[in-house]
Amino acid sequence: MRRLHIVDREGRMVQLRHAEQPDGTRGLTAEQERYVRTWTESDKDILVLKPRQMGMSTIVGACWFHRLYMSGDPFSLLCMAHESGACDRFNMMFRVFAQSLPGPLRPPLNPDNMKAIGFTHNDAVARMLMAGGRGQGRSYTYNGGWFSEMGQWPMGSASTKTDKGVDENVWASANATIHGGRRTVEFTGNGPFGIGYKMVLTARESDEWDFLFFPWFEIVEYQVEPPPDWERLPDEQDLAEIMAAGLQTKRSDPAIDRKLAWRRRKLVDDATSLRDFRREYPSTWEEPFLLAESTWFDGELLNRLLGLVPPHWRRDAFHGALRVYHQPEGGRRYFVGMDTSGGTGKDHAAIVVLRDDFEIAAVWSSNTTPPHAQGDMGAKLSAMFNRAEVLCEENNYGRAVIRRMEDLGAPCWKDERGKNFWTQGGRAGQTKKMVYGHARELVDKQGCCSVADGDRLRGINDESVLAELLVVREGDRGNIEAPEGQHDDHADAYVLALWCGRAYYERRGRPVNRDRLKLGRILAAGRMN
Repeated sequence: MRRLHIVDREGRMVQLRHAEQPDGTRGLTAEQERYVRTWTESDKDILVLKPRQMGMSTIVGACWFHRLYMSGDPFSLLCMAHESGACDRFNMMFRVFAQSLPGPLRPPLNPDNMKAIGFTHNDAVARMLMAGGRGQGRSYTYNGGWFSEMGQWPMGSASTKTDKGVDENVWASANATIHGGRRTVEFTGNGPFGIGYKMVLTARESDEWDFLFFPWFEIVEYQVEPPPDWERLPDEQDLAEIMAAGLQTKRSDPAIDRKLAWRRRKLVDDATSLRDFRREYPSTWEEPFLLAESTWFDGELLNRLLGLVPPHWRRDAFHGALRVYHQPEGGRRYFVGMDTSGGTGKDHAAIVVLRDDFEIAAVWSSNTTPPHAQGDMGAKLSAMFNRAEVLCEENNYGRAVIRRMEDLGAPCWKDERGKNFWTQGGRAGQTKKMVYGHARELVDKQGCCSVADGDRLRGINDESVLAELLVVREGDRGNIEAPEGQHDDHADAYVLALWCGRAYYERRGRPVNRDRLKLGRILAAGRMN
C-alpha cells in the first residue's frame, strides 16, 4: 500500500511512503500511520473525526484500493461523498493508484469512467455516488462502504414527511445495500445535527466501531513562528492547558506558541470565525458540534450529557412511540409537558414526563397521531404516573387535546385565573421566552441535570430532548425556536414539564431563580402590559 502513488499538493507524482511532510520528513504522517494500524489490526467499522486538510481521505482511499486490488473475489465498494467534486477526486485517486503500479502489476480497468473504477483480474469495482443523489446505490450490492464528509450531507427540511432527515435516509438506504462488509466514515464536524453527529455518538459507545479523533494541534503542518512581540491572549492561555495535556508537554513549550500563532493567523488574517475554527479545527471531539453563541442553552454541557446517554437509552434501542426510562413509583410526584401537532406527518407531537428529582421518566412522540389520540395518550401517561398534572399548550391543536384529556379525567395545568397555557399572539412571545428562560436557569446551572457524579448522567436522559435543546436559539425577532430544518417539539415539551413542576421544586428548595419565577407567575396570569 505504501508503494501506491499520489499527486501531492505541488502536483508531483510521489509514492505514499516517500511523500514529503510539512516537518521535512518523508513517509506517512502520524495520523495516517494510526489509521493504517487501526485498519490492519481490527476488523471493526471505523469512524474518523478530523480537522480539515490532513490527508485522511488519501490514506482511507489507499486502504480501500488495496482491499479491492488484492481481493480474490469480485469485491464491490460503495464510495459516497457530499458533492460531485469529491466523487470525482476519489475516482481520480483510484485511477492514479492503478495507473502508477509497475507494468506487470497494472490492471486493465473495466469499468473505467467517472462513476466507477473496476479491475478485470478479479472483477472488483468501486462506484462513486453523491449523498442525496438518485438511487443511493440501490441498484447494486456492495461488500464495503466508504462514506466521506458526512457532516456536509444534505439534510432536507422540517417539512419532509418522515421522522428522519434526508441524510439519515441516505445512510439507511446505502447501508441496506452493504452485506457483511466493513464501513469507514471520515469527516469534519458541522454542528450538533445530522447523521454525522449521530454517528459520532454511536461510534463512541458502540463495540462495533473504532472511533478515531485527531485534534488540530497534533497536526504537524498547523504551526508558524510567532512574531517577535508574541504574547498569549487569555483564551489562548486556557487553550494551552488542553494542548499541553494532549501533546504531553508543558504549557510553556515553544511548540504550543507556534501552534497558537497559526491559530491566531487563521482567526485574524484568514478571517475565520471562532465558531468555524472550532468546527473545522477542533481541540476536543465535542467542539465541532457546538453551535454559535446565539444558542439558548449551554452547548458544551448538553453535548457532554448527550455523550453520556447509555446505549440502552438511545432512540434506536426503543420500538414504538413511547420510551419509558423509569417505571412509576408510588408516592412520587410527576409533571407532564406536552406539545401538540396536527398528526399529518410533519411536526411531531411530544410528551415528556418529569419525575420529582428532575429525571425524565418517559417520553412519547409521533408525527402521525391525530390530536384526539394525542389527548388519549396524555391522559394515559398522566394516569400511569400517579395522576400527574399535564401542562399542554392551548394554541394550535392544543385546545382540542386539552378538552379530550379533561373529558378523560386528567388534571390539566391552569394559571391563577384558571386559564390554559398559551404561547402565541399578543404577549405570548414573552411567555415562551419566560418558560425557556426558566429552563435555561435550571439547565445551564445544572439545577435539573448533572455530570458531576462520577460522569454519570443525571436529569436529562432522553436523546431527542438533548439533541433539540442543543439547537434551540433566539431568532432575529426574539423567537425561541430551532433553526430551519430542525425540530424543537421535544424541547418545548421538556421546558413545559419544568414549568409545570416549578412550584413544587421551589418548595423543595431547588436552585431556582425566585425573581424569575415571580415574573413568570405575573406573565402567566396575564397581568403585565
